[in-house]
Amino acid sequence: MIDFGDGGGGGGAGDAPAGGLPPEFAAPSAQLRREAANRRAHERYPLRIDVLLIRPDGARAFGRTTDLGRGGMGVVYASPIPVGTVVAVRAPLPGRRSPKEFFGTDARVVNCSLSGADGGFRIGLAFEALDAHASEQLARAFIR
Repeated sequence: MIDFGDGGGGGGAGDAPAGGLPPEFAAPSAQLRREAANRRAHERYPLRIDVLLIRPDGARAFGRTTDLGRGGMGVVYASPIPVGTVVAVRAPLPGRRSPKEFFGTDARVVNCSLSGADGGFRIGLAFEALDAHASEQLARAFIR
């Protein structure tokens, strides 16, 4: 696990309620997923790194990316996060040793579905407005 040096620990784990997920966590239909993929403004690239997600209530937990692009990322996370929630994302920069050197931005949850194959919840995150520094970090470090 990566230490970002910010005092954050684990957190955010929770169990789904009996009888399935509440509506705000419901997985989109296959048709909606296809339409969403077609609406993406930026291509996504496979990437597997640990990322720290900080929820609005301050809970912190690590997830693992599935893909990354200029507009967002896919993450597998231990517990569901409601669609529409804005989370802070922190990811280590490749080749950097200092825990203070990381890519960081806010991202909105655009989908969340249980994925037994991935061992958690697949969460689609759309980056909120990236500042120039974060955009440059993203392009230089992750997107070739």
